[in-house]
This record gives sequence, structure tokens and C-alpha cells, in this order.
Amino acid sequence: MLHPDADEWRMVKKKELDMLKSMGVYVEEMLPPGHKAIGCCWVHEFKVPFVDYDSTFAPVAKAVSIRFVAIYSALLGWDLECFDATHAFLWGDLA
Repeated sequence: MLHPDADEWRMVKKKELDMLKSMGVYVEEMLPPGHKAIGCCWVHEFKVPFVDYDSTFAPVAKAVSIRFVAIYSALLGWDLECFDATHAFLWGDLA
């Protein structure tokens, strides 16, 4: 977060979290004893004109597949790593 654009990144993160909270898919609360939260991290990518500038990443997965991976990893105590490029998936049917 030492890049000159860091303030803009912070604003975008806040906007994203506010949107997720308003939709009811993200809440900040204490977990019950013995429970572990699923971690996440933000990934910032700079697009350079003429080098994949117009490329977009559009993963496709069925909701049941995502649930299976999340539940199975929780049962085995694995760390689950994932990312969300945009919140557009919240408005679509992944089934």
C-alpha cells in the first residue's frame, strides 16, 4: 500500500465492503469460540495499454461446486484461498 494509488485503492475497498454489507452477504462479527473465519486478501493488478488491456477474467462455476469446496475445506481444516475480481457475480445465477 505504498503505491501512489493507495488512497484510491482504500476508497474502492471501502465501497466494495459497503456494497457487500448492504446486500447482506458480508457482516463483521465475532465468531463463536472454536470457529475459524475464511481468510481473504485483495489483489491489485495494473493493466497496461496494448498488453491484455481489454482482457477480462470471467470464471464460471456452479454454486454447488463452490459450496462443496468451501464445506470440504472447512471440515478438513484447510485454508481456503480465493478472490473476487468484481461483485457482478452477486447479480447472476451461477447454476
